[in-house]
Formats: sequence, C-alpha cells, structure tokens
Amino acid sequence: MSSDQIVALFRDHDHNIWVGATGGGLDRFTYRQLPFKTYRHEKFNTNSLDSDYTTSVFEDSRGELWIGSMKALTRIDRKTGQFTSYRTTGRPGGLSST
Repeated sequence: MSSDQIVALFRDHDHNIWVGATGGGLDRFTYRQLPFKTYRHEKFNTNSLDSDYTTSVFEDSRGELWIGSMKALTRIDRKTGQFTSYRTTGRPGGLSST
C-alpha cells in the first residue's frame, strides 16, 4: 500500500476495496488483478488525482467514484479512466469549502 495512514475505506459494487491514505494517494485492491493499484497526484498530468491526501471515497449510482481531498473533489469515470477535479474556489459554480 502507498501509506500506513488510512483515512478512508470503501467497497464498490464490483467488490473492489478503495483505500484513501494521507500523503499516499488512493489504492485499489481487486481480486481479479495484482493486489493493489495506486493512483497519485501527478503535477503536470490533469488526468490524475488532485492531491495525494485522500480523505473519502464514494461511488454514485452510475458507478463513478468520487474522491475527497483537502482542496478538491475528484470524479473518476471508471469506463473511460478520466479524472475530473472540482476545486474549492468560494465562487459560484465551484466548491464553497472543504
């Protein structure tokens, strides 16, 4: 795993376990592949996590994952692999706070 400080655990409809870790990003444990896949913030890659400090994980009714961090909410479309981050801005249309 990417960190020994876990702050969020989530089991999705495919029985994958998602682990949010402080400073370690997001880990996925699946029974069908190698044990863990780690997702991290990549500074110059807009298709990555907004932060390596993951505080929560949620799956919506469409199967998309929502990853909470200190300054953003990131949506992962598992069908396309696309990451979309919504950052705190305090302005209309953005997240008002963490």
